[in-house]
Amino acid sequence: MVSMETCLRRITRRIAFVRGGARLIEPLRRHYVKRYESSPERFATLDDFDGDMKLRVDRASYMGSLIYWRGYHSYRELRCLDRLLTPSMVFADVGANRGEFTIFAAKRLPHGKVLSFEPLGVCYQELLANVRLNKLANVLPFACGLADATKRCPLYTSTDVGAHGSWHEGLTTLYPTDDRAEFVGTAALRRFDDVFHESKLSSLHCMKIDVEGAELAVLHGARDCLERFRPVLLLEINAETFQAAGSTNREIADLLTPLGYRLHAIGRRGSAHPAGIDKLPDFCCTLWAPTSGSSCSPADLQRVLTA
Repeated sequence: MVSMETCLRRITRRIAFVRGGARLIEPLRRHYVKRYESSPERFATLDDFDGDMKLRVDRASYMGSLIYWRGYHSYRELRCLDRLLTPSMVFADVGANRGEFTIFAAKRLPHGKVLSFEPLGVCYQELLANVRLNKLANVLPFACGLADATKRCPLYTSTDVGAHGSWHEGLTTLYPTDDRAEFVGTAALRRFDDVFHESKLSSLHCMKIDVEGAELAVLHGARDCLERFRPVLLLEINAETFQAAGSTNREIADLLTPLGYRLHAIGRRGSAHPAGIDKLPDFCCTLWAPTSGSSCSPADLQRVLTA
């Protein structure tokens, strides 16, 4: 017999990303978050993530419950990747968390590779579990974060459940604030250029970077690869975490623009449109496309970029 919850999930995943759908689903999501907080069935292994992939999620957490009820947490960014990726590409998932992007990309890269970086131990173990669930030999996982130098640094997170109606597992940062002051461990950090050199790979097509304020440091540590391969960049812009890190949106643009990158905003269905750095909202995911010399073909980029 199909349970009521299974029927509800079928409905919510159909309406989640139509206009206004998320608002309709949110009360239901929060209700079940409370139900699962102290339940032995808090964790569930989905067998229908992205259609036919497996993903272990925490139904009492923010990102996990969104994936459970909506199908995805980062819908528009994943739709953008779906337009871009072709089977032999190399993709870097910087700030992989439990593996939503890693699993999604690995499915589309049967002849390529996914380099997946996650510094927080508990998240890294969940990432490994999800990779193993799907028997993905094309994923190279790294138990480290990325920065502009090799070092070790403390990690902090938020314990507030008010803002999202649940614990948010995606708020771990190197830069503590009043809202993110809970120490959760120490992270090993490396330069992407060093890791990539050791990997012996000969191409790099796309990087997703979502590291709660450390985005600028990651880019500095990937400077050689940016100049050599000119990968497309999916980059989170967050004014709050940038301020905590002592950086700004403008510094991102000042680094990438001279390298021949152009900023685009990502639309609801995954297409990307030219944008200005000073007109972005305080929080958004952006796409930076190289204007020439990209390791992605013009046809690959054209599927993403629109006039």
